[in-house]
Amino acid sequence: MLREAAAGAVELVVGNARHIKNVPGRKTDVKDSEWIADLLRHGLIARSFVPPQPIRVLRDLVRYRRKLVESGSTERNRLLELLETCDIKLASFASNVFGVSGMAMLRALVTNAATPTEMAQLARGRLRDKIPALALALDGQLDDEHRFLLQMQLDRLDQVGRCHPIRCFVYGRVRFVGQQLHVPVRACTGSRGQCSGCGERGPTYDTARQARFFEFVPPWGFAVFLVYPMRRIACPTCRVRTEQVPWADGKNRCCNVYRVCLARWARRLPWSEVGQIFGTTWGVVHRAVRWVVDYGLAHRDVPGHHQAAGWPRPPYPRPAFTW
Repeated sequence: MLREAAAGAVELVVGNARHIKNVPGRKTDVKDSEWIADLLRHGLIARSFVPPQPIRVLRDLVRYRRKLVESGSTERNRLLELLETCDIKLASFASNVFGVSGMAMLRALVTNAATPTEMAQLARGRLRDKIPALALALDGQLDDEHRFLLQMQLDRLDQVGRCHPIRCFVYGRVRFVGQQLHVPVRACTGSRGQCSGCGERGPTYDTARQARFFEFVPPWGFAVFLVYPMRRIACPTCRVRTEQVPWADGKNRCCNVYRVCLARWARRLPWSEVGQIFGTTWGVVHRAVRWVVDYGLAHRDVPGHHQAAGWPRPPYPRPAFTW
């Protein structure tokens, strides 16, 4: 019914329940449907606002993201409460327990392979001025049960906060442009880009005025692009070269995550059908499959000199990259 209404075959009216209640008439359950139909024929039902399809999809995404953020805040509060139960006063000295230094100390607490003094040495930046106080704060009563709970909470935080993180880069405010979602990406302040020639990191030489668009995995048929102005790196070996971004390979405009997604679907469906589902061409799917296969072959260690896997199958270990 909703699909037919969206296609225009059926006129759909979302009535305002408060307005219908204020209209005098019969309110019994038996006559309720007839009474509403009669009001609709006479134009006495106020229409509620129904957003168009793009706005509804975007609203679902934003609501789900808000739930993920709220669940992450709840999990952090549970973790802080667990630390207080174990007499670990890390929050009293670290302004952000879940920063780089705090997460390193929490993982050291889980492994139980370092003393409080050694864990305090994991502090970075200004927190290193508080190393003696941190050693006392980390000296608590942490049992195996508490370590198990702490490990589960850290894993949960990693799952909630996993939104395709990119090291040394941060996401900006998402913009809805026509039928596309544009996600601006910028490099962190002071970060050094990676040279596309030799892979070494160097300072930024300059930044392109026009941003480049990288196609990401499209949710519900919406095209998603990472918008990033490319930098040129002053490499000590290759001189000035364009940087190599971690989410794409070379000059390819498709993100690596998107190509892996296309290759996974190409195992189950015809490539032309995969292109129709994702709104792309057969050639893009073909290049994605070729890239995934080449990556898997380059990152596996086959003992001996096997060039092909026939029968009997050579006993090579599982590839580090599967699709």
